[in-house]
Amino acid sequence: MCVLVSQEEATDGAAVNQAAQTIPIRALLVKNPGLEPSKKRSLTKKAKREQEQLSKELQHKFLCGPDAQAAVEAAQAKAKYCTIKEIRYDIKLKQSRRGRPSKDSSSNKIKIASVAAVVEVSIDQARLSQLIERECLYVIITTDVERNWTMRELLELYHGNSVIERYWRSSKSDKLLPRISLENEDRIETLVWLKHIAVLARCVIEYKLREVAKEDPLVVPPPHEPNIPETEVTIERVMNYLDKRPVCLQFNQETGKAYFTNLSTWAKSIFRALGPTWIRLLSPNLYKMEHFNIVHG
Repeated sequence: MCVLVSQEEATDGAAVNQAAQTIPIRALLVKNPGLEPSKKRSLTKKAKREQEQLSKELQHKFLCGPDAQAAVEAAQAKAKYCTIKEIRYDIKLKQSRRGRPSKDSSSNKIKIASVAAVVEVSIDQARLSQLIERECLYVIITTDVERNWTMRELLELYHGNSVIERYWRSSKSDKLLPRISLENEDRIETLVWLKHIAVLARCVIEYKLREVAKEDPLVVPPPHEPNIPETEVTIERVMNYLDKRPVCLQFNQETGKAYFTNLSTWAKSIFRALGPTWIRLLSPNLYKMEHFNIVHG
């Protein structure tokens, strides 16, 4: 469900700073029902943790009634998921002086020994449901107010940005390009350009693999854990699998021929899915002896 909201409504609920509130914006309030199961699990855990904590805090014995009452009120004020009800105070009395009580009862003075707050701390299910529903909401804000945005366009752009951010995170990994310390401005620009090309190549490879995986399940990488099916093809999963089972090209000096090792059925399906250019790389005849760095003892 998507609802366009006003600037005042969006900036009131969104975490934007004071300066950003003066900029004209277009905002979209989005409800994602797919978040409900995970949000319900996490918030229910927090509610149970709060219930245990409040119950433990109110088990202490207090010196007087006002202290016990103040502790209950403080617990009620900070309770986010729980309610405190059925409140009563058990007062324990004792003599004001030591020794045996006097036969003259008028001279025996009694004082409060301790006060215990007896309460029932329970999870407020109605409040918890409201918080879960609220956690499924988020606001998308754009400063491009001149374009006549539709709700679908703005949401698709947001989802596209998350994919781009994921690829840029992976581009910072040493697996893509090793860390290089540069000072020359031209070389820095060249490195940034190479990273752009690398990110683009990863996007193209993942797109092609996902298209082929719709009809050929062999392209889907094997799961990391047994009995846990994984159906989505991502470049990260492909790289992780190849890191653990690398395909190696070796050269036999006696026969003068090159050969591949650890070339699994899945690895072959990946090369086939990427097309003839990639399949050609699996031909040992493509490689000659001068391509190998042979160190003689």
